[in-house]
Amino acid sequence: MQMKIGSPLFTRWTEQYVTITVPGLEVGSPQALKIDGSPAQFQYTGKETAGGAEIMLRLSFEQGQMRTLEFEPTAAASTDLSSVEIPCENGAEFGVTGHELRIGPLGTFLTGCGGFALESSVRCKFPLVQRSLARLNDGPFFIDYELK
Repeated sequence: MQMKIGSPLFTRWTEQYVTITVPGLEVGSPQALKIDGSPAQFQYTGKETAGGAEIMLRLSFEQGQMRTLEFEPTAAASTDLSSVEIPCENGAEFGVTGHELRIGPLGTFLTGCGGFALESSVRCKFPLVQRSLARLNDGPFFIDYELK
């Protein structure tokens, strides 16, 4: 599957993270990406529309340049979209190694980030009786967590 995309500006556009919708691409399908014939990384955002799957990639343009994105089936997807529960009743660490967020036991919130301690609290009229933490998206560009 091929897709052409043109420079969005009338000037050079330095490499940056971009989200685009790829027609005909299914969220989570194992695909390899080439940009103008060179291998490139991408990550599914998890969002699927009638127009296709939304992905994130790094892209740059010269003034007026057209880029060719080519997707080919591969053995494994670069993005893990499975929901992975992370036990957090007694606290938990999650995130990128060396920069993890830490949550304390029930009744506390963030207790640290990387090597730094934090003090935080959740205040409401009713006591917090349960919470859950799950990893929802893990790929080459970002990791998505949900804390309820």
